Amino acid sequence: MTEKRTAAATELHLVGEGKPTATTDVVFIHGIGGDSFTTWTGGATDNDRFWPLWLDAAIPEAQIWTAHYPAQLSRWFGPSFPLIQGSIALLDRLTQRIGSRPIVFVCHSLGGLIAKQALRVSSDSPAREDFRRLGENVVGIVFLGTPHQGAFLASVARRLASALGPVARLSGFTESTTELAKENAHLENLGDWFRSIVARRRLQVLVYTENLPTKGTVIVDNHSANPGLVDVQSIPMALNHFQLAGPRLRGDQISEGIIKFVRGVASQRASPTKLVRSTALEMEIGVLQADASQWKHGADNVLQYSLRRSESEIKISYELGYLNTFRAGGLIYPMNYLLPPRCPFLWDYPTLDLKFVNNADRTVFLSEIVIDVDESKPIREPLFAIRRDVQGRHAGILILINEGWVELRDLELHFNITPGLITDAIPVLRPYKHSIDAGHLVDRLEIDVTPAFANDGIDISDLLLLTNGEWADDGQLELPEVEGSRERLSRDELRRRQEKALGPFKEWVGTLAGEACYAPVAAPDERRSVKFQTFVYLANRNLLGIPRPITFQYQIALEADGRSYNKVLPISQELKAGDTDRFTLKIAIPQSSSHCLRLKVRDVSGHELQSMPIALECFVPRSVRTSLHPTHATSTEPRAGPASEVRS
Repeated sequence: MTEKRTAAATELHLVGEGKPTATTDVVFIHGIGGDSFTTWTGGATDNDRFWPLWLDAAIPEAQIWTAHYPAQLSRWFGPSFPLIQGSIALLDRLTQRIGSRPIVFVCHSLGGLIAKQALRVSSDSPAREDFRRLGENVVGIVFLGTPHQGAFLASVARRLASALGPVARLSGFTESTTELAKENAHLENLGDWFRSIVARRRLQVLVYTENLPTKGTVIVDNHSANPGLVDVQSIPMALNHFQLAGPRLRGDQISEGIIKFVRGVASQRASPTKLVRSTALEMEIGVLQADASQWKHGADNVLQYSLRRSESEIKISYELGYLNTFRAGGLIYPMNYLLPPRCPFLWDYPTLDLKFVNNADRTVFLSEIVIDVDESKPIREPLFAIRRDVQGRHAGILILINEGWVELRDLELHFNITPGLITDAIPVLRPYKHSIDAGHLVDRLEIDVTPAFANDGIDISDLLLLTNGEWADDGQLELPEVEGSRERLSRDELRRRQEKALGPFKEWVGTLAGEACYAPVAAPDERRSVKFQTFVYLANRNLLGIPRPITFQYQIALEADGRSYNKVLPISQELKAGDTDRFTLKIAIPQSSSHCLRLKVRDVSGHELQSMPIALECFVPRSVRTSLHPTHATSTEPRAGPASEVRS
């Protein structure tokens, strides 16, 4: 027995009778051209072939549901809607009836993408507490022929159209299928996000793939059906795309696999391992804030870390005002690179603040910290800065420093020049008088802007001649040789000649205001821009000594890119009965990156205290990477020893 079904609306149907004592909800989500019933019967309309019904009886601890959303392949069959709108509508319907206990999704074809997008929406919707709670309660997903690889989605859409017949082809695709055919960055980004959330939440995944053709072609091949997850092996079946969904026979491989999967993930969620009880220790994790009391170069240039807790994880993220301004398109100003370690930001690695309480009646000796890392992934976000010419030693040159961990291509500068050094914001107005094709920014780029000054009235060649002469003993300036002769000028003659060469730029400096346009190398078609204002001197001043950079000190280092590894650091802390303790753990990384990890603290008897999952985002300015040599991996002061690495 099932609830009444409707054709076009987004619905959630109860399968069988309600189970007041159920501990888990299992939701079946159909794919393209399907619905909440016939997808699972192979097209039949009778309950005898509707296998979720007998699955409901086989798993008494689970309440079975089937979801419906309009996702017809062609306009001929009915209305449709895009992926994000569909997932929002489905989430809204799901939260009306479930969400307070563990959930398992069983998804066919496009239904798997709907489920992944629903998880993403639930994570990104802070105003909808019900969305967030439901997403955090999803403990497992079964994929039946779901296309995960963006590069293959267009061919999947074409094969589906072919398999569903000439009516679908003649009527054209609806938006759901068009979404597949775009092969756009959204679906690939969704796949990357899903892989990170699987590691962070310990989400369980089961994948079945088709090995037989549907009307002559395999619609979702094994490569496209692979979600790219560590320790998840796709299981090929001697079935075609639509046979994966049903009907199922009692005791067949897929139905028995789903029964075992549902029981396994539900039991893990119901009774999690709490190692803290074995030592009667309590641990609280915080993150230290940067001390900016002595910093005199702007609050926007101070990197701070913040910590936010939810029921399922701890999220540590960074905040940098300059980065926010850059993301928003400016206005950015030149930055000071003279202070050690020649970086414009007050920054440091994230430092965890670990607090412990010993509730036992015995002394506990903490002996080791272990960080189990599910995944480390580089953050490749564009960011560059304009170097302030504090010493006046780069006449006519604009210097760009790449502070992000992605190279920029096709960099163009468009700007106007105002005489003088102007600190107040100048309106950045088009059209721009000057444009420079600056090329490719890898680490540092020196851009000659003297042609732009020449266009605004400066005699650059004469100015160079006047600024490179030598004073003779008789008090006259002897200019460099030109065509075999050397010109000599008195001080008054030099002053008049300089004024003429400088034109409107009497103060030997000009302020540039405009915008820089660029594209990240990884996304060459994604043009971006940022407004800027800076100044450029027209002659070099006295050079000053440049201070040497200092080294950094930290306790443990993570990789910027990696999966399933851990880092072990010996420690020595004693907590007597009833005592509290507090120490910090600085985490170093070679570049900006995000990490999904858990922190463990072990005592000498082998007991462990384990944190909840930690999602850690770290910012490292690109300009300091030369300071991150392996010889700096441990403090110069005595400590227990460098971190050792153990790979699983």
